[in-house]
Amino acid sequence: MGEQEGTYFTTQDPTEFNHKVLGSKHLAYLLPVKSEEQIRELLGVKRKEHHSATHVCYAWRLKTGLYRSSDDGEPSGTAGKPILNQILHFDLFDVLIVVVRYFGGTKLGTGGLMDAYKQAARGAIESVNIVELPRLQQFSIAFGYEEMPRVMSLVKQYEGIKISMDQNEKVHLIIEVKTNLASILMEELAKNGNVETELL
Repeated sequence: MGEQEGTYFTTQDPTEFNHKVLGSKHLAYLLPVKSEEQIRELLGVKRKEHHSATHVCYAWRLKTGLYRSSDDGEPSGTAGKPILNQILHFDLFDVLIVVVRYFGGTKLGTGGLMDAYKQAARGAIESVNIVELPRLQQFSIAFGYEEMPRVMSLVKQYEGIKISMDQNEKVHLIIEVKTNLASILMEELAKNGNVETELL
């Protein structure tokens, strides 16, 4: 999969998908996310939007490796897990899928529930544009002013992205670079001993 090649799969486009079964409506929202804090905010928004819904179930996975799912009162394992399994099946990171259920009067049973949440999540994923992005690693670089041309030239050569720069007695730079290039760039920078690097 992409992960071994220093890349990961995600989407940058929010989407929604409506799945109906036996009168019950399952509204699936697929949302790009970057942090647990952002996930909490988005879940709060969806709960407010659908305050009359029977259940607001979800699953998410970040590229840090963290993931969670919630059945929100549905029988254990019938909602959050099927949603999460779709995220894992399509190998997605930095996504949140919320499936809002409005009960239609006919009980679906545990198998029916699992299938309904799975189909809703799958429908949302299949209706969105999936992209493959490079995994990035942040690290700090500390160096004297005389090293500035060499450091900046190397950072540019390895397609590093400057996050911040602080200049006092030394220059402190935080950059982001493709994960598979990070160790090579750090070695190059440290070659003459006047540059300190540290992974963040």
